Amino acid sequence: MSSAFAATCAQPTHAWIVSPGGQVPSGATVSGSDQLTFAAVLSPGFGVIFQYYTTSNAFIYNNFEGYAGSNCVLNQRSHQASFIPYVGTMRVYAYYHAWETDSDVFTFLGFLTKTS
Repeated sequence: MSSAFAATCAQPTHAWIVSPGGQVPSGATVSGSDQLTFAAVLSPGFGVIFQYYTTSNAFIYNNFEGYAGSNCVLNQRSHQASFIPYVGTMRVYAYYHAWETDSDVFTFLGFLTKTS
């Protein structure tokens, strides 16, 4: 599948979250009213789930953000952070299908601290 999508996708598979406090990999801090913006590049027609865990790896929440278009892009989507039912520091992961390897990927994105 990788050769079929190489020209179409034009970017490596990846997912990210941006907040007013920075990107999640840098350890962003947000309040419940702050906007989180989600986006990804993945296999066309596949979806991405952002998952949240406590720092001790207890599951908190699954956040499905939608499906990639024929260009491999899941367009940016923004939501208030209040949808996450947890206050404190969380480990954030993304689960998606990589176009390069035609396989599912579970990637640690970084830490997010929600203050309210």
